[in-house]
Amino acid sequence: MDMQRIMAIYPRLVGRYGEPHLIPDHDPLGGLVATILSQSTSDVNSHRAYADLRAAFATWEAVRDAPVAMVAAAIHHGGLANSKAARIIAVLQALTAQLPTPVAATTLAQRFAAWLATLPVAEARTALQTLPGVGPKTAACVLLFSLGLPAIVLSSI
Repeated sequence: MDMQRIMAIYPRLVGRYGEPHLIPDHDPLGGLVATILSQSTSDVNSHRAYADLRAAFATWEAVRDAPVAMVAAAIHHGGLANSKAARIIAVLQALTAQLPTPVAATTLAQRFAAWLATLPVAEARTALQTLPGVGPKTAACVLLFSLGLPAIVLSSI
């Protein structure tokens, strides 16, 4: 769908449903992992997999350093657990290698959020899409829902 058509439809949607009020959670790393878990499964299953992952591991660094089989066991409710676990670990490893290391010790999640906040939207979208398994839809979900930045999430039907 092109931008001109989206801009023509938007006022009609607002007229019918009202202006959307998005409250971003400011947790882009959690949003990124949650979006990866949501791929090819239902909301119920992806939410359960995310909750189970957070219960099994205290930090994203612990997920990054865990064996794929351990992460897969934690997220098995979401389906495709082995491939999603490998992808999540690869993303966390890539971020660890790419993100600037601050003077004060901070978590990977804090470093990621701070780094994304310094980038213009287009650069943030591009940077997200360089991560393993992150495409345009996943990048847009992180920008919109986690950071409240202007991004359109297009879904193939």
